[in-house]
Amino acid sequence: MADAPATNAAVKQRRARIAFLNRLEQAPDTVEVTDDFVFEDRRRATGGVSFGRYGRSDFLAAVRSTWEIGPRPRFSMGPIIGVRGERSAAVVERIDFEDGSHLEQISVVQLDATLRQMRRRLAFDVDDTSSAIDALDQLHADIDDSPSSRGPPTR
Repeated sequence: MADAPATNAAVKQRRARIAFLNRLEQAPDTVEVTDDFVFEDRRRATGGVSFGRYGRSDFLAAVRSTWEIGPRPRFSMGPIIGVRGERSAAVVERIDFEDGSHLEQISVVQLDATLRQMRRRLAFDVDDTSSAIDALDQLHADIDDSPSSRGPPTR
């Protein structure tokens, strides 16, 4: 069996978004997610608090709140845990704050058919790789990720 590719459109989108966030002086006014976007927090190590499941507007508020913790949070992407097709990936992401604190998690993301916006994002503890891979497999199974389903290439 051939090795799975080490990157895909979802990984590239996350890298581009992290680079964009790191250039900002203040919180973003928008997020690149679909209208039906869903975020689901499946972490256990957040002090016993789960941020649950929410949609686009609440996700923007959560992203903006990272600037309230401390100015100029720094975002980075660690190892790629897995990729499926072009639209789905699991990666380690980290936010470092000026006070020395940080947040690290596995983000499992699914892009829309245009490969431009996130449609789903799930957060897992960094030691919960098996659950993240299971979720990645399920997200991939839920979509038709063939090239013909994405329509003609866009520039």
